[in-house]
Amino acid sequence: MEQDEDPRQAARQPDQDPKAQARAAKSQARSARAALASMLAPVRRRTRLAMALQIVGAAATIVPYIAIAELAKVLLAPGPADAGEVRGAVLIAVLGLSVRALFGGVALAVTHFADVALQASLRRRIVARLGRARSAGSRPTPRRPCARPPRTTSTICTTWSPTARWRPPPR
Repeated sequence: MEQDEDPRQAARQPDQDPKAQARAAKSQARSARAALASMLAPVRRRTRLAMALQIVGAAATIVPYIAIAELAKVLLAPGPADAGEVRGAVLIAVLGLSVRALFGGVALAVTHFADVALQASLRRRIVARLGRARSAGSRPTPRRPCARPPRTTSTICTTWSPTARWRPPPR
């Protein structure tokens, strides 16, 4: 049986001209990009949502620093500090930290759920692919009725059910 040639090896062969090698490398990169895009398609929306949430959380990171700078201006100004301005600056700093934590946490949760969905999708695709594959020359295993649960994974039962009562074989 003749093996197909690896496309990466074909792109590295020295007898090809550099332009042909570049075209082969670009073609391979395009096909790899398309394969990755199809693999990530089930979670693309969730990933983009998480990115948008994280951008908002990252933008909120600067707010406490701005509030601290305003608080420093109020406290370092000559004369007594206005309690309303101090409370406002502290409130803005706390709100900025809260928004950062909230949006960052929600983005993290969304990406974790997207990861679980991606894993499930990949498992289904792998099982579907393996379900279609059979080794060369193999025949399907004949199905036979079973009187009790199988002891090995190689036994295939068609009539046994977990709710059916079974008796051990007589000795």
